[in-house]
Amino acid sequence: MEFVLNAVINGLAEFGAFFDQESTDIADYQFENELKTIRKERLLGRDRFNTWFESLPNIYFSEDHSNAIREGGNVLFKKGKSRDAALCYTRAICTAPLKSESLALAHGNRASALYKLGLFEAAYYDCECALDCCHPNPDMIFQRQTTIVEALEKASMHDCVKQLRGLNLTEGLSEDTSHCGETSKLGESEAGRRSGPNEKKQRILEGGERGRYVVSDEPISKGEVILSEEAFASVPLHPEADLLSPKPRFLCDNCAESDIVPFPCYECRRTFYCSPKCREMHMRLHRVECEAYKKALLNKMPLEHLALRCLSIMFDELLKELNKLRGSRKFLKAEDVWHVILQCRGDGIFMEFPANVELLGKQIPPFAKNVYLLTQYLGNRTAFFENTRRVRHEIMKCEDEWETIVAAMLLRLSLQLAHHIHISSNCLAESFTGTSFEAGRLTQCIKYGPQFLAFYPRAALYNHSCDPDIRMKCEGNKLTILAAKDFARGEEISICYDLTLMSAGKSERREKLKLLFGVNCVCRRCKEPEDSKSLRKNRVICKSRTCKSEYLIGEAVCPRCGTPFDEMFYGRVFSTCAATDSSPYSFKVLYDLFVEMNDYLPKKSDLRNQGSWTIMNKFLSAKDENVKDDEQLNRLMIQIAVDFLEGVVDEYAFGNALFAYFSTPLLDLLAIRKQHGWERIGISSTLKKIKRSFEALSGKIKTKFEKYYEMYAV
Repeated sequence: MEFVLNAVINGLAEFGAFFDQESTDIADYQFENELKTIRKERLLGRDRFNTWFESLPNIYFSEDHSNAIREGGNVLFKKGKSRDAALCYTRAICTAPLKSESLALAHGNRASALYKLGLFEAAYYDCECALDCCHPNPDMIFQRQTTIVEALEKASMHDCVKQLRGLNLTEGLSEDTSHCGETSKLGESEAGRRSGPNEKKQRILEGGERGRYVVSDEPISKGEVILSEEAFASVPLHPEADLLSPKPRFLCDNCAESDIVPFPCYECRRTFYCSPKCREMHMRLHRVECEAYKKALLNKMPLEHLALRCLSIMFDELLKELNKLRGSRKFLKAEDVWHVILQCRGDGIFMEFPANVELLGKQIPPFAKNVYLLTQYLGNRTAFFENTRRVRHEIMKCEDEWETIVAAMLLRLSLQLAHHIHISSNCLAESFTGTSFEAGRLTQCIKYGPQFLAFYPRAALYNHSCDPDIRMKCEGNKLTILAAKDFARGEEISICYDLTLMSAGKSERREKLKLLFGVNCVCRRCKEPEDSKSLRKNRVICKSRTCKSEYLIGEAVCPRCGTPFDEMFYGRVFSTCAATDSSPYSFKVLYDLFVEMNDYLPKKSDLRNQGSWTIMNKFLSAKDENVKDDEQLNRLMIQIAVDFLEGVVDEYAFGNALFAYFSTPLLDLLAIRKQHGWERIGISSTLKKIKRSFEALSGKIKTKFEKYYEMYAV
């Protein structure tokens, strides 16, 4: 959440040249309503917007650049490095001009690499794309398709029929679209698509300091599903936006499937899909955003992007309801239309969802500026207004007033979403993984981080707790909340608004909750006089041999003996890691230093855990093969890995995908050990905790983690 609000401010700074100095003075700002706020920002004409928009950097497309990347992939492919070659071919696809020969060649070459990796369906799609782009050697591509079909037949006749159904892109979309996300379900009833069949009954109550809250309406047993909900809308989080060298994302922007073979939008090359079919299904929504992606605009304003996505989903239905509510009236001003819009209840979500404008305060003008900019974008660079002109003109004909209304709606949605969004984080692939993870390279190809910004209307009704009795799991665009204990009938159900708060100290939690959510938490953890869990993480042991007492890192001196806190001393692992090479001797020195520093860094402390993580990653990324061929060194690194996992187990082990990510160095070390045929090491207790953490993973990532575990850890 803090990341989102920071993005709003930073985005505004970047767009500052677009706004006049006469626009809203934040220091004197007083919020009245969304419409009046937007009126204050309406100072700029379309000509100036177009000039500014055109001045933004363009995406770089070049046949020569694409061919050079593809040739690099060919070198890797000839060496048998199909994963690395497939990544090069994907980068070549991202930089090749539309309908060019370089684009066709990149798709054709990637099909060969994917075939080697056993990704037959994606290889078939690549052949289709190569033919669609007029590949110079179509006979070769047809032959390649034949080989792919034969491979599918050998795998399983049943699976072959299932996978090939609808693969011919010229025949239209397959009827089986159940795996795809929000656009395939836009026509369904919202209540129906958000509810899970196995959910427990709940009630919404109001009263007292808690305000609105949710309680169970029947007993709930530990492990049962409390809520299962599809996101009303979600948008990908793009931390990077390199216009010259785009980085493929292995996450589908439509169905949110991870570990995919990326098929980009050919226009913007910033959104990626698991198949051409999924890409086509998403076009209704993406068409409104594509031009903005070309200029790397939306990644700078993630919350407003989500508001735009929500508006795209609901706008047609809203206009229909607005037309019914107006009766025979014709409106002349935006204020008249706005009054009726606030009465609309057809969607049952946004118009009545609360927005804490008092808490947002001075942050509202930056929101207003950004949504006004987006409205200018919609009017000047998309067909958003044109597509709804007939219906809108039945209500009110003035286009300028409609721009004001749309901007006000985007502002209202942004303010409502500001404290009710969910940042979906999980393990995601950074490269091609094939049908299974390559032994010893799990740490290099898997990362943990934010994937989507999403709005779950029903989940947003729960109150916050720093110590919730639930666990949350994201599978694509679907959020599942499970009971972590037995709930009695009438007991409140709460969730943690920001998972980073669970490891923060009491004062830090209170400050952050008040700033971001306006919450004064009264959960059982916040009522405790001391928060031993968070204090333990931030302690060191006095380096005086005669003292050895523990104290907080923030103290200037040891409270017991007065020895000054020595930052360089306690950071020796990091400085030594940075200064040494990656030879076997250097890692033995690092291990000895790690053991020595354990006398000064308590178990489960952040500095100890961070030092362990740094050593393990340096070891696994070492280019000197003698390092990984050293059995004794492998054994020492496993000791560090186990110590690290024991340090984070209390915080992350129970159904947490981050613990699964933290386990990747140990799993890689075990894989290397098994490949060499070395003696097994007895760490069964740690392995059980690792296996349990896989419950929080989803899709192909989960399956491959489980397979890797069974192959190398058991």
